[in-house]
Amino acid sequence: MALRKEGIFQNDKGRFYKLNIYDSTWGGTTTDLTVSARGFDLEYQCKDRTRFTGVIPSNVTFDVVPLNAVDEAFIEDVRGAAYKRFQIEILESTSLSSGYSNWWCGNILADVSDEQNLSFEAGTQTTFTATDGLAQLEDVLVDDNNTYTLNQLTSFVDYIRQCLLNDVGTSFCWGASDRFLYTMCNWSTNSMPSVAQSVDPLRQSGCIFRAFQEIVNGQNVTISSFEMLDRICRAWGARLFLSDGQWRFIQNNSYSQMSSGQFRRSYLKGSNTIDGSDADDLIVSSGGNVLGGGTFDVLPPVQKVKIPYDFLHDFDLLNEDVTVWNTFTDVSGGSGTLTSTTFRSSTNFNSIDLGTINAQTGASLRWNLYAIPNYFGTQTQITNSFTTAFGSVSFPRLETRVVARLKLVGDGGTTYYLSLTSSPQGGKQWTTSSTWIGNLAIYNEASIFTNYSNSAAASQVGNGLVSITGESIDGTYNAIPDSGQLFLEILGRFNMSAQDATGTVTQDVNSAHEINPNQPSQPGLALGIANPDGVDQFLRYEVNGQATQEQIFSSTQGSTLSTDVLNLDKTLLGSGPTAMSNTRVICFSDTGLTTFDDGTNETWQTYEQTTGDGVTGPMTKILSKEILAGRIAGTSVFNGSLKRDNFSYHNAYKNISGTKIFVPQEIKFNAEKSVWDGQWIESNISISGQTYLTEDSPDFRIANNNSNNY
Repeated sequence: MALRKEGIFQNDKGRFYKLNIYDSTWGGTTTDLTVSARGFDLEYQCKDRTRFTGVIPSNVTFDVVPLNAVDEAFIEDVRGAAYKRFQIEILESTSLSSGYSNWWCGNILADVSDEQNLSFEAGTQTTFTATDGLAQLEDVLVDDNNTYTLNQLTSFVDYIRQCLLNDVGTSFCWGASDRFLYTMCNWSTNSMPSVAQSVDPLRQSGCIFRAFQEIVNGQNVTISSFEMLDRICRAWGARLFLSDGQWRFIQNNSYSQMSSGQFRRSYLKGSNTIDGSDADDLIVSSGGNVLGGGTFDVLPPVQKVKIPYDFLHDFDLLNEDVTVWNTFTDVSGGSGTLTSTTFRSSTNFNSIDLGTINAQTGASLRWNLYAIPNYFGTQTQITNSFTTAFGSVSFPRLETRVVARLKLVGDGGTTYYLSLTSSPQGGKQWTTSSTWIGNLAIYNEASIFTNYSNSAAASQVGNGLVSITGESIDGTYNAIPDSGQLFLEILGRFNMSAQDATGTVTQDVNSAHEINPNQPSQPGLALGIANPDGVDQFLRYEVNGQATQEQIFSSTQGSTLSTDVLNLDKTLLGSGPTAMSNTRVICFSDTGLTTFDDGTNETWQTYEQTTGDGVTGPMTKILSKEILAGRIAGTSVFNGSLKRDNFSYHNAYKNISGTKIFVPQEIKFNAEKSVWDGQWIESNISISGQTYLTEDSPDFRIANNNSNNY
């Protein structure tokens, strides 16, 4: 990035702000930037009256006063620029000449206001908007700029860091040794080391990448980076935003626990290890003025909080196409030696690791897979191949067969097999025999696999699509005989069948040549398990016939101040409840990923270090408790303004109404006047008299709630 424009202004509190504008295509010199008297406005776009918002985007608006043709050219370049070409870096200092530190960074949008039709001297100005990049992550997939494998275990700190580093577009504003990510996150399990300044639960827990995939129209789709960050925030009762030069991940109820020594940690841009502590108390209690004209209202108390946890969300075991055969027969000259190929025999087959499964009550497997054979070549070429193999023949036909099975290496030491391609009478049930069962012929003389003696057969024929469908059933063993590691084993065979003077004879196709799909004129054969457009292919683990399973966690207060039930959106990260849950939160060491538990741990608790409240349970139970804790009684909401120097969005203020602590929500900051204006919500928690309930309900759907504010 090249620095194209720079400008400085001083606000009425004597604080200096430097605005640096970078242009990724710029090769010229840096010129001055003249901003209007207001400096800039910073706005945080938080959901109104929602204490646990999750991801909170921010944007900055500022006015540029053009003084010459160079300024005019800059404005026109921004107006037509691609997203991420222009970035703004805002630095802050108490001195004009030195001591500047990173304060805010963003991408300048091409949505530039029209200039007034006035001369330079008449005070024209153009308004620019820059975004911190969080909102734009709706259009970025988690793996667009980051590489993960399906079963890769990654810490939440790394998911967050990698997203902010690689997806947002402003990471160049931080040096490798600059503090980049700040966390205040202190929930833990009994399997973790004791929470400490050097022990961050957000770094010692995570999930596999499958947790961030969904099935849409039969296709495995990775969710957006925004959705990933929001899911992590909501599972932890936290907010993520950019404030005072660091990305901050803060559990909202921590503001009420600052006196108990809530640990705060910082990570450098160039490292995922804890750099140190930001020991400053986030509660500001003096040095500011609450301006007149503000109003107070109240979020009413609620009797109960209900949160569904989706623990088997769109769980598909097979998330990739499987190549069974990808070779071609050299028949261009009418001859050729047929040699061995791969994946064609019972001792040389394709094996796909599908991960672990759990043999819980009601668990089963169901599949709908599509075998797709293809011949790349012409009628003449296949005829030449038959001539080479058999001599003169009357009715040549190309056939293919598929054999597929599941292998389960049980935790108890026994290996089981289940045929996918046998007939029902062949025993679609688990067996300990390794003998291949079932030989699915995926051809039909009339239509499915082309009879190449048919004069109507054209070049490059698109061949049959055959569904392999079924489900595990109770037989000799239960639906799933044991928990363990599951594999898909599959092989295919092509053969040429011909009728000559001696009758019908068959010979295996046997070629070692590599097919080039980009040159379909080359004769060749391909066979695979693939997901064609418009069809629902799956190999699915289900419980009680449901691919998606939910638990509902509720917390109920002991008083009768309210009868309202707060039905919240589902969370997709939590505790197990089984090792089959893609969405389970796994705890592990922060070096080497040595697991402390498999993600089914139900001993989560809050603020363990000094003020643990004694409530333990699955992660979502703790979340429901924490949300209700702020709604036991009425929660004050202040709508108004605070004029204060050296204040940031991650701070809370204590002098708005007595000793109550108010956390900024939907807020706009005017740099010229040092005024923070908007909505502030009281941080006050109590768990007195709470009771808790967990329900299994696969069919649970959240009822419409017109006041879903928490």
